[in-house]
Amino acid sequence: MASFQLVGLLLASFLLQIAGSEQTVPTTHEGLSTTARVLPKHGFVANKCVFILATGHSGSTALMDALNQLPNYLIRGEQYAAIWNIYESYMNFNWTIADPLSQLKFNWSERPHATFKEVKDLYDKEAVTEKLPWFNEFNLDRIMAAARTYYAILYGYYGKGFVSGFKDSRYVCGESFESWRCAEVFNGFMTFLRKLCLDVKVVFNTRTSDSFESNTRLFHQMARFSVDEFSKNLKETHRLFNDYAKNNPDLAFHVFYEEMYDAQKNATLARNLLQFLKEDPSFPIRFTRMPASRS
Repeated sequence: MASFQLVGLLLASFLLQIAGSEQTVPTTHEGLSTTARVLPKHGFVANKCVFILATGHSGSTALMDALNQLPNYLIRGEQYAAIWNIYESYMNFNWTIADPLSQLKFNWSERPHATFKEVKDLYDKEAVTEKLPWFNEFNLDRIMAAARTYYAILYGYYGKGFVSGFKDSRYVCGESFESWRCAEVFNGFMTFLRKLCLDVKVVFNTRTSDSFESNTRLFHQMARFSVDEFSKNLKETHRLFNDYAKNNPDLAFHVFYEEMYDAQKNATLARNLLQFLKEDPSFPIRFTRMPASRS
């Protein structure tokens, strides 16, 4: 385990050196002295990101492949909504820095650059007068910097010259977004996504219709829901996607499954999608390059 920790330290130092961080601190690991670079306070931030949020069986893999035909794009596939776990951690940290009464007295938002000594002195002062089960010295900017850094090192691994992202069919009502408060959670997650990178674009992907008849394959995949529950979740997901794209045309774009495979419409769709992404609209991309069936 110790060797893995040392490798992790050296790898982090290497990545930070690439990122151009100039701040260094001396550290010791099991008697070995080295110099580790410190993350800038804003963390690593990926440059441009494209996130595809889809309903299942709506062509999201073909859409991902169409974007990956652009030479500087690398959109990843399904990750079981892994970024959702980062968002939940972000929300949990936000709660622990503000809501517990024992944390209010520290008010770390007014001390964003407190030194280690200042933090320790404040802790020692309060620890003898009150139990501090929720103690931490985090602030909102630092928590967001941690989320950005996680994304940048994993998805934005290859530097500033490419566009990173992912596609996932689990950011829908009844899955990541709880049915009973889907709109609230959806809007919170969208705000979080917008902060992950310097330039964020979201592409929604669904069938044209939110009817049960048009989405029977998806229903059988989500068999734990009754027909009524499934239909309600699907209609709310479509509504949220439609409204968000309509109200945020510079941030979000809606791609419909049927248009991707309609020879009379897919060329126009491709141009409009590329224009939305601020890419060359004449660049040839196809929604049918990848085989439809899994190998």
